[in-house]
Amino acid sequence: MEKARCTSCRDTWQHRSDRETLRFLGHRLSTGYRAQARGIALAVACDTHLLNNLRVFTYLNQELGVDLDAKLAWICTWLENGLAAVEQLVLNVGHSESYCLGETPGIADLCVIPQLYNARRIDYDPSLCPTLVEIDSLLADHPAFQAAHPANQPDSEA
Repeated sequence: MEKARCTSCRDTWQHRSDRETLRFLGHRLSTGYRAQARGIALAVACDTHLLNNLRVFTYLNQELGVDLDAKLAWICTWLENGLAAVEQLVLNVGHSESYCLGETPGIADLCVIPQLYNARRIDYDPSLCPTLVEIDSLLADHPAFQAAHPANQPDSEA
């Protein structure tokens, strides 16, 4: 188990899983945003995250015999629906800040940004979600998000 440190509050916790880390970060939010942040995170987890899973791609191809074009069309349909729902959730909280729920990145941003990366990876244009694209653009310059970018990982093929 590795230790992690929250840079905004300086707390240290034992890192056991991504879900525990997200739960910890969610508790650092003010109670006013906590429910909205969890709602956004769950919308991503339930509606779009699985679409980016290699097991889903493999299953569609190997088990169902779906060709690449049909597979991408199917995934893009659900990405569009999922990202549009997340965009609406962000707008429903009166988005006027830099990030999903305020002036600092939080659990919602941690869940949304990888989905935009994965959408672009399969040539899906997320411009139908301009608020999410704007947030993604701001976070592209954030040191923590730069360090976490897939291209900057030791096992990156980029």
